[in-house]
Formats: sequence, structure tokens, C-alpha cells
Amino acid sequence: MDKYQEQDSQPLLLEDIDDSITTTEMYEQRTSSTVATATTTTTTIVPQSSRPAQEISLFEASHQGSFILIRNILDSKKASVGDTDVSGVSALHYAALGNHSVCVKYLIDRGAEVDFMGGQVPATALHWAARSGCIDAVHRLVNEGADPLLTDGQGYNALHLAVHSGNALLVMYLLYGDTKLDVDSRDRDQHTALMWAAYNADETCMDVLLRYGADVHATDRAQLTTLHWAVAKSDVACMRMLLSRGAALDVVDEHGKTVIDLVKDMKVEKKWNQAISQAQSLLYPETKKQSSTIILSLPFIILPLILWTLDSFAWHISILLVLFEILVMHMTVVHVLLPVPLPEELIKSPYLTGIFQSSALWVLLNWTWTVASGTSHLLILNFIFIITFIIAMSSFYKAVLVDPGFIDHQLTFDEQRDVIFELANKGTLNQRHFCITCMIKKPLRSKHCKRCNRCVAKFDHHCPWVFNCIGVRNHRLFILFLINVVICISTYLYLCYQYLDSSAPPVDHTATENQTPMTATQVNDDGNNIDYTSCKLGVTACSYFAYDAFTFSLAIWSAFQLIWVGMLLIVQLYQIAVSITTNENTNAQRYAYLHHHHRLQKNRQWTSHGQSAMIDDTADNDNNLCLRRSKVRGNVFDEGCWNNCVTFWMHPSPIWHNIYDIPEKRLPVTSSQTLDDCV
Repeated sequence: MDKYQEQDSQPLLLEDIDDSITTTEMYEQRTSSTVATATTTTTTIVPQSSRPAQEISLFEASHQGSFILIRNILDSKKASVGDTDVSGVSALHYAALGNHSVCVKYLIDRGAEVDFMGGQVPATALHWAARSGCIDAVHRLVNEGADPLLTDGQGYNALHLAVHSGNALLVMYLLYGDTKLDVDSRDRDQHTALMWAAYNADETCMDVLLRYGADVHATDRAQLTTLHWAVAKSDVACMRMLLSRGAALDVVDEHGKTVIDLVKDMKVEKKWNQAISQAQSLLYPETKKQSSTIILSLPFIILPLILWTLDSFAWHISILLVLFEILVMHMTVVHVLLPVPLPEELIKSPYLTGIFQSSALWVLLNWTWTVASGTSHLLILNFIFIITFIIAMSSFYKAVLVDPGFIDHQLTFDEQRDVIFELANKGTLNQRHFCITCMIKKPLRSKHCKRCNRCVAKFDHHCPWVFNCIGVRNHRLFILFLINVVICISTYLYLCYQYLDSSAPPVDHTATENQTPMTATQVNDDGNNIDYTSCKLGVTACSYFAYDAFTFSLAIWSAFQLIWVGMLLIVQLYQIAVSITTNENTNAQRYAYLHHHHRLQKNRQWTSHGQSAMIDDTADNDNNLCLRRSKVRGNVFDEGCWNNCVTFWMHPSPIWHNIYDIPEKRLPVTSSQTLDDCV
């Protein structure tokens, strides 16, 4: 199973790019400019359970990560650690390819040459691991003396191959290590790692390389810059990143074409303009602040205009005018005020919170001017309305303005490096435990918010209506806001009904047998009958609409708001009762502490020899049974409905900013035996 295929050398050219195929397929078409994907040439890897252990070769056992089989094969002299298959690939290569760091360590301890070049296209085990994005294997190989500066038979070093894999954490690991890797190191065709990241449209790898100081002005053998390659892939995010860092537009390639010429040739002017707009918003944040202020203010103008339109024109005319007003407002926000007309940008803007705040303001004004005086006999209900309104809005603005739990651990370069290697030593250098954007170790139950671009402690969700994340510091405020909004709107709707029902002129239902209810009439203040033949809302609703369309329309709008707020409140109360956040509920499969895997992972500690304390999958059935019986099932934070609710409302919140491990008291073992007893 050779990771590389030997091909003739030819340069990577812009005109060769075919957007209809994947990057992996593109690699397969390349020669010295590309890493070929794994192809089976000699050794067929068969699942262990389908064949007796005696028939499994050293290479298969290494690829499967079967430590006990490897040891038995070597001890029985059936094979030696330096053996290679017919393609010249060693067992160490296969162990690295499978990311089996324990097997890598054991093979090296048994005498495997760490920098042995094997395969049809010569490459070390480190090259294989890097190309596959195997962080654990790379970390073990580097610790055992593997040289990341070596290049394979195609001219790539470990950094190039890590970028090819798309594993940004591995790229970061190699740059932060004591490997002396140059971030701008070149391959045979003078491509830098940044160029390969742009070619792959890999925004995350590009961000890591740029923050480490990669040169955006570097050119390859064809005089193409990284921006040329980003344009060739038509990726807006990559183009935006390069433009915001001052990438030159006037560099001419070997054919005399600039980046602008390439944009025109590839007909990607729309995406190019989007990238420029995004870059300008990053370079000129004051412009973005001005746009945000206008977006926030716009609903305060449009909503009363909509209500006035409904109150001033016939219903069939007013509805058309209202739709036009909504369309104009939305198009203005999306296509004029936002830097890029994308749904993600709309959610990041204060557009939705402006709609809610303007709605709340006009509900209050309408109650003050109209509803309160028309329902003065309902003193208690009016008192409930104003109290819940005050509590709801005060909780709302506190939730908006408060720090939701942003994790502001400002680490120096050396501190970042220490964290990276601490996690690598534990085998937990992954996105769950490390934020590659904030460059911090992620606390338990935290998450990086893409919209706020910051990590939040005990992250629940990002709420565009609140225009803030909901985290450890404002979750209670958010729930208090929801509860009072539901009570407030419900009370307001009942008051509106009482006001309209008692104030609107009575409906004359004395119709003949041939008349329908739609032909009923209403007596107005002048004593004249109003015919509802053209009204399609029903007699009572039409009478309310004719009497006070402003209040009636605002009540309908408030009822619509009540639907989603009520549903959100139900979901939130349920999650509080089971002690889980929205993020954890949505991505439960990502968090081991919500299932039975955490105790297993917690006990995967390295011994002094570098071997895992976990039993290999070929171990005795008794040991495997012991492990299965010891699994912890369910959410470790769930202490029962009552205790969960009491903890949420009454107890002070733990300092989730600095909690990285689950306390032992939250890890009950379902068997009388512990995992340590099993091992």
C-alpha cells in the first residue's frame, strides 16, 4: 500500500485547473507538484476478524494498530522491524499512516529507522503521517528524532504535506515546534505552503500560515502569487484574507497577466467584488460601525410606517404597500448596508435585534396611548403587563451588553507553544480541546462562536435577536427575558382583545337567510352602516381592523413573535432540566462527557514506555468485558431535574473559564470494578 505514486515531473499550471473535480482528484493528476493519494500496490489490508492472527503480516498489523500482534510477530522472528514490502515500504510507514502512535513508538524502540525513505516515490514515515494529517503519529515521530526538514521524492517537506492534508492543527504544530521549518519553504516549483493552502481553498490553514508570518507577495516559478491561486479557485474567503493583508494586485505572471486580468479571464468578478467588500470592512471598521447603526435604526422607522399604512388605506391596498415597504427595507440592508449580501452577514448584523427592539417600543407606546385607557377596568392585567415588560426589557439589555463569558486568555508565543505540546503529549490536540483562532486551550463546555469570533465559556448559542452570545454570564438573564416576554405578550394580546371588543362599534348580524356572514354590517360613530362584503378576515376581525387597524395589526405581529419565543422558552427550560446546553444538544456526538466514552478516554494515559494503558482490541475477552462494564452512560452533569433547576437558578455559576476536566465526583462507575482494576 504505497502512499505515493511515482509520476513524471511537470509544473502546476493555472490553465490546468478544473473546478469540476475535487482537490484530491486534482492531486492525482499532478506529478512533482502534487501528492498522489494512497493506492493499493502490494499489501491488501484485510479486517483482522476475517483472518486468523497467524496469517496477518507485520505490515497489516502495523496499519491496523494491533500492538500485541506486532509484538508477537517480532518476538516469533516471523519478520524483522526493518523488513519492507515489495514497494520498499516499512512497517513504520504503515503505523504512521494509521496514526497509531503507540505502534510507532514500539517499532522505533525495536530498531526501526525513523527517517527511512521507502516507497516508489521515496518518503519517510513522517511524510506519510503528515500527508494524512495524523497529528499523534507526527508528534511521536518528531519526538523520536524524525526530521521535518527532509523532502520526499516529489520535493515536499512535512509542512507542505500537512497543508495538503488540510489539518490546520498539524500545520500549527509543525510551525510551533523546534523543527526550524521555514513558513515560506518552497517545493520544486517554488510553491510555498501558503500557495498550496490557497489552491486548496483552505481558509483555516491560510489563517495559521498568515498569522505565523507567511509572505503574501512570494511568487512561484511561473511568477504567480498566492492571490493568483486564490482567484484561480474563486474562493471569496481566501481572496479576502489576502487582500486584507495587502496582497499586491499589480504583480505580472510569466504570461504578462495581473490578478485583475485573471479575474476577468475566469469571469469571477462577482466573487472578487465580494472579497474586496469584505476586506474593506476589515480594513475600515468605522464604516462597518456606521452601517450597523443604520441597520439597527431602520426597523424603528419602517415598523411604524407599516402600521400607519395598514391604518390609512384599504386592506387590499395596504397589504401591497406593506410588502413593498418590507422588501425595500430588506433589500437596503442586504445589498446596500451589508458588506456582502450573504445570510451569514445578515445574522452577524443588528438587523434582527433592531426588529425586536422596535416591536417592543411600539407595543409599549400603543399600550400607553391606546390600550391602557381602553382597559382601565382591568387594573391587575395592566399592572402585570407593565411589570413583565420592564423586567423583560431590562433583562434583554443586560443580556445584550454583558460579557457572555468571553475567554480572554492572552498567551505569549511561548505559552501558546507550551499549550500545544501539552495537548499533543496527551493526544488531545484537536478542535475540541484547542481553539486555533483564539490560540487557547478550550475549557470544558466552551465553544468558539463564528459570529463573535471569540471563545465563550459554557456556550449555549449565538442569538441574533439579542445580538450576543448566550453563555455562562448571561444565560439566566436570557431565560428571565424569555419568561417575561411570554407573559408580557400574552397579557398584551388579551388586553388588546378586551379593548377592541369593548370599543369597536357593534356588528349588525341581522342578515337574511340568503346573506353570508361576510355581508354583515357595522354601525360606525356617525350611525352609518359599514359593509364588509370585500373583507376576507371574518366579521369580527374586520370590525376590529376597521376600528383600529394600528392596534389590531400590532397585536397580530406580537402574536407571531409569541410563537417563536414560546417555542424557544420550552426548549431552553427542557435543556436546563437535563443540564445540557443548546450547543451540546445539537452536537452531542462530539462531546464524550455526554455519553459513556469519557472515562475510557480519561484513562488512556501514557506509560513510561510510551504505550497506552488502554487494552488493545486483540486483548483477552475478559479485559474487553471489563471495559464495557465500566463505561459511564449519560450526561455526567445531569443530577436530576430538580437539582439541575436549583443549580441553574440558585447556585453561583462555576468559573467555566478555567475548568478543563470533569471533577472525579461527576464520574460514577457503573461496575464495582474501576478501569484501573481492569488494566
